[in-house]
Amino acid sequence: MSDTQEIHNYPFDSIINFKKSGHSFSYKIIKEGTYPNKSLLAYTLPPNKYRIPDDYMVETTWGRSNNRCVVQCFINYIDNKPVFQIWFGKCFEHVVSSVRSATDVTNLFHKEYTSLKKTKTSGIYLFGLHLKTLEMAREGKRRAHILKPIDQCGNSTLTKRAMSIGKHILAEFNEKTQKLYNLEDVPALESICYSVNKKHTFNISYENEDKTKKKQKLESIVRALDEGNIPRDSYR
Repeated sequence: MSDTQEIHNYPFDSIINFKKSGHSFSYKIIKEGTYPNKSLLAYTLPPNKYRIPDDYMVETTWGRSNNRCVVQCFINYIDNKPVFQIWFGKCFEHVVSSVRSATDVTNLFHKEYTSLKKTKTSGIYLFGLHLKTLEMAREGKRRAHILKPIDQCGNSTLTKRAMSIGKHILAEFNEKTQKLYNLEDVPALESICYSVNKKHTFNISYENEDKTKKKQKLESIVRALDEGNIPRDSYR
């Protein structure tokens, strides 16, 4: 079992608690940030090489009792390079900044504020650059952003998306029913219906058809829609 934990209900709750042997941090995500294009994307140093987000802001809390510290960390790309800032003080009125790395600005922060306290930590942990929860959230939004809108999709893309959703829901249905019904019961998912943008309606039937025929049938329906023979809001 891993000794690393990320305890959260993100994105419904902005707090992510991170625990690792000897370390405990609480992160309040103010701005999730995004990953720049590959040509601009910067990384932390090896061996981890974490991706560095743009437009990122997090409030980090660590330490205990008298040694408890709270800071706000910012990363913004300026002239295509990340600039790291740490704001601290009772009202976050003080700031240190660096264009070199999260570690460099964290060292500046320790010199300014925590030199007399036993609260020193790494720049990676202070900025939360290691958090897999945020990495997955950003990556998911990036993939969603590059997907073509439905009005720009051809027959093949519409077919693949509908079939993928249908397969995923069927797998979920089969898994859940095994836990919720008696072994003698035979629940069957017969069809699903969903819409996109409230004007494109998709009906998927789980009849016992030959896969090739089913795909051809779905493709012909999509083709008819695109040719204007069938209104999109009555997709069957």
